[in-house]
Amino acid sequence: ELHESVRRSETMAQLGSIVSGVAHEVRNPLFAISSLVDAWAVQPHRDPTPFVDALRGEVGRLRTLMVDLLEYGRPAKWTRQAYGLHDVIGSAVRACALDAQARRVRIVTAAFEDVFVMMDPRRLERVFINLIENGVQHAPADSEVRIEVTAATDRTQVAIAIRDQGTGIAPEDLPRIFTPFFSRRTGGFGLGLAITERIVLEHQGKVSAANNPAGG
Repeated sequence: ELHESVRRSETMAQLGSIVSGVAHEVRNPLFAISSLVDAWAVQPHRDPTPFVDALRGEVGRLRTLMVDLLEYGRPAKWTRQAYGLHDVIGSAVRACALDAQARRVRIVTAAFEDVFVMMDPRRLERVFINLIENGVQHAPADSEVRIEVTAATDRTQVAIAIRDQGTGIAPEDLPRIFTPFFSRRTGGFGLGLAITERIVLEHQGKVSAANNPAGG
């Protein structure tokens, strides 16, 4: 009974944290939508284009949050198949190319011999997209985000490093970097890295964040 009570308490604590995070993230776009509708109501003859564009933006934020929540809560059900990392990382780089170009950041993939991993390629591609996007968002203009793949000699293990040249992570934030709804980025929901960690664990891997002594 004590064990079950502790388990229930832990579950409720986790649920409370998630509910609190969702409520916080939903509140801001809902407030913005409400304010836009009120402003539109008192200016009915004004060109509606700015209102419509702003409303679409806020609805888009809510849609992104819902997609991330569904991804985070999705049960780990997938069939393992051997896929090459070269194709999966290449797809992730292409998905991030436009954002990187807009921010004047180069995505550089160091040459590597392809490594085949038992994976769900769609899920693992999401990992690389999240990490590359995170690097691009924190990289200064005219810098690069570098992807390096290193395989063990016997090919039983592989390490993928994604490095940016930004300001790095504050030491007090490092222990919380994969916590749901923790984000220092304006407009971020704080779910991308939490989803990343979950998918990596599903693949019997591990993910960590650290500051490069040379910066980034």
